[in-house]
Amino acid sequence: MERTQIYLTAEQKTALEEIARLKSVPMADVVREAVSEYLARKTADHRLQVLDGTFGAVPEWKGVDSIEHVRRLRSGWEERRDRLAGGVAHNGRDRE
Repeated sequence: MERTQIYLTAEQKTALEEIARLKSVPMADVVREAVSEYLARKTADHRLQVLDGTFGAVPEWKGVDSIEHVRRLRSGWEERRDRLAGGVAHNGRDRE
């Protein structure tokens, strides 16, 4: 381990001391644990775990073919775009 020095707000120090007291460990242990958790959340693996954990979170999409769903959502976009482009003047108001 390497010794280092950090600056904390009074509130941060008090909160860390309270956690250390409740866990009966030195405050340095609490700080090391907090830093380890922070670093773990910043890794690509963690982000993938979070994404995996939310996969399928929309119940009504369970069993839906995602490719077919996107195709259905996109169907008619070109037609609507062309219709809107033909009926909207440059100032954003409908042509008469």
